[in-house]
Amino acid sequence: MNELKQVSSLFHTTDKIENIRSIIQGGFTPSYSKEIFGNNLSYISMVSFSNVLLLETKTQINYGDYSIGMTKDWCIKNNLQPVFYTYENSYVERSLRPIRQIFDVAGIFSDINKHLSKNKIDIKFKGIDFSDIGLKTFDTLIRTNFDHKQSKIIEHFLTEISEVFVYYELYSKRINAKNKVGEEFICFNDREWRYIPDFKYKFLYEPDPHIYTLKEDDEEYKKRLREHKESLLIGKEQLSKHILKFDLDDIKSIVVKNDDEIENIFDLLKEVYGEQFVLQRIFNGSLLVTSYDQLYNNF
Repeated sequence: MNELKQVSSLFHTTDKIENIRSIIQGGFTPSYSKEIFGNNLSYISMVSFSNVLLLETKTQINYGDYSIGMTKDWCIKNNLQPVFYTYENSYVERSLRPIRQIFDVAGIFSDINKHLSKNKIDIKFKGIDFSDIGLKTFDTLIRTNFDHKQSKIIEHFLTEISEVFVYYELYSKRINAKNKVGEEFICFNDREWRYIPDFKYKFLYEPDPHIYTLKEDDEEYKKRLREHKESLLIGKEQLSKHILKFDLDDIKSIVVKNDDEIENIFDLLKEVYGEQFVLQRIFNGSLLVTSYDQLYNNF
């Protein structure tokens, strides 16, 4: 029986040759991608790759005219993960919607614990109906019904749950989405893999004003929104510390838009890695540098 065909490269595609040059010189720098999933508006730090055939980098993933293909072994070694595709309002997506509430409640518990510990408050647990109350009311009830130890246990539990939800959301994506100009495209065609650096600000969600339903919650919403903006700014400043590095042997192909740009990339590769090593890989067929002009006119 013949083996099923496997795509052994993952391509990162961009719209400028300057971006490809920057990657060759220094590696892949993550950036924040604004994602909507489960009605959550989140910011995920990532570098995206597509597990498609070389010829499909133009027809399947319309992100630009420049691509760099990396070996799958390198991707796995660096903990890239394929995303999990689903559709809008699916069971999976709906199951992730509570993540905002979990984060908000976990944040309130954290604030409460600081307050309880500082003031050495020790109040016994009482039965509480938590349904249909605003976050500020919730805060007050917790302060007057839990001691510091009880509140700390609940905070830890909520934090653990939120971590599980976060990883589901980090690697989940809708089948269909809209690009920057509002045109719908099929994300499923990407067969996307993501590199997400492991640091505090890898995932940030924008507080949803619909959660803060009562007038007394206004200040809480403003506080969480302010914290979100501050975290996003700090995260962007730290992304340069999480660059994804590679060696020449990890590159399988580089595709530029026009034939006259190939020499530009050759010269840069020889400058960074040495002429002998670049020519050796070109001659033994393990590295391809070509253009979309050549791909579509000659193959």
